[in-house]
Amino acid sequence: MPSSSPFFSTPPGSITVVTADGPSGPRALVRLAGEVDVLLRDQADAALAQVVALGLPVVIDLAEARLVGATALTFLVRCEDACSDAGLPYVVQHVTPHVARVLGALGLDAVLRHVEGLSTVSS
Repeated sequence: MPSSSPFFSTPPGSITVVTADGPSGPRALVRLAGEVDVLLRDQADAALAQVVALGLPVVIDLAEARLVGATALTFLVRCEDACSDAGLPYVVQHVTPHVARVLGALGLDAVLRHVEGLSTVSS
């Protein structure tokens, strides 16, 4: 594909995992940025494997997520499940109003352990 194509001129998005110090010790900080859709499916799988291997409390940061497609939604649910199974704290933060509407409309705010900024929080 030509690099000048409007569909391929910039990367669609990213999912990154880093370790960071938090108020109660180290944690896995997962950032979803840009358009997190089917093109990032392999990246989502790798990020989930990394989160599980770290065995740390997880913070998902959605501040830079412009689009949350099925890949992002699946990642959120799978990450919550993995954290629940391992007994690890899990939180989703910096949820934009658009993403909050998507999560709420799909009932995913009730599936997630704790989503900061949504009117419905399930613990």
